[in-house]
This record gives sequence, C-alpha cells and structure tokens, in this order.
Amino acid sequence: MRCFLAIELPNTVYMQLINLQQRLNVDGLPIAWAKPEVMHLTLRFLGEVPDVEVPALCQTGSIYMTGAASCHLKLRGVGVFPNMKRVSVLWAGVEVLQGDLTTLRSLADKVAESINIPKDNKPFYPHITLGRLKTKPGKSPGGDSLVQLQRLLSELKTFTGDAFDARAVALFSSTLHKGGARHQRIGEYLLT
Repeated sequence: MRCFLAIELPNTVYMQLINLQQRLNVDGLPIAWAKPEVMHLTLRFLGEVPDVEVPALCQTGSIYMTGAASCHLKLRGVGVFPNMKRVSVLWAGVEVLQGDLTTLRSLADKVAESINIPKDNKPFYPHITLGRLKTKPGKSPGGDSLVQLQRLLSELKTFTGDAFDARAVALFSSTLHKGGARHQRIGEYLLT
C-alpha cells in the first residue's frame, strides 16, 4: 500500500486553506483542488509498502516518533512547485514558530530506512498542497490565466494564518480512486 507520515491539521487551518483555494481560483486554469480530508503536512512520503512490512512500519513509527518534541506552526505564504514557468502544484507554506520540524522529518526518514526505503535526497519544504494543475507533463498554461495567477500569488506572498500545534504524527495509507486519493490513518504517534 502507498504510505506516508504526516501531521494532521486543525479545523481552523482547513478553513483558511479552503479560503486560499477560493482566492487562487483563476478562470481558465484547470486546477484539481485538494479536498480538506486529504490536506496535511507531509513529513515523509514512503511510497509503496508491501503489506507484510506494514506492521513493522507501524512499530518502528512508534519507536522513533512517539515522545518526540511537538512543534508550534503557522501557515505563511503561498507558492508553486516547481516554478512559475512549469506550474504543477500550488501550496501554502508552513512556518515553525517553536520546535524543530527538521528533527521530525529526520525521524520520519529513520522510519523509512528501517524498512529499507531509499533515502529521500530532496530538500524538505514544509507545505500543504492546495491543488495540482491538470496539464500535460512539462507544460504550463500561459497567457492571461498565468499572469492572473502570478498576480494573486504576489498578493498572497505575505499571507499568514493561525498558529497551531503539531501534537501527533500519523501514518497514513493512500488509495488512488477516480475521484482522487483517499487517506486512512493506520497509526498515530503522540508528541510531547
């Protein structure tokens, strides 16, 4: 099954993210907006995990994640991946007000390594996915729609949301369906 480790969000943050989606909704841009039930702060995508490895993954998650220090976080800014020339993902940034999110990411990496998932060498950019542009690979829309998106992103560059506490890390399974991914929590590790 496809698995990942993530921090779930409080309802107030979901409402702010939905508001951001509405503000970024540009006519002519084919964006598949993330539904609130699949929004989260991913610490580590684990990919396909064989069913026989899931119990070990849950146990290792408990060993490494339970009791780690919690973080005080805040939504800050919006942006795109990989860049404005090839927009693929629209996101809301996450700022650490207190705690160490990098340590939580390192612990998530250790969980992955414990079941021989290769090291992820990509930089860690804490964010929450707002939507994905539905275009052909390597292509980005142009014209007025892209100009309007750039203007909105510039206006929202200084966006800040409410602060919230990350008090647990969850292990999720993700199943792809025609209407989008469905996530199910299969483990939860309380932070201190």
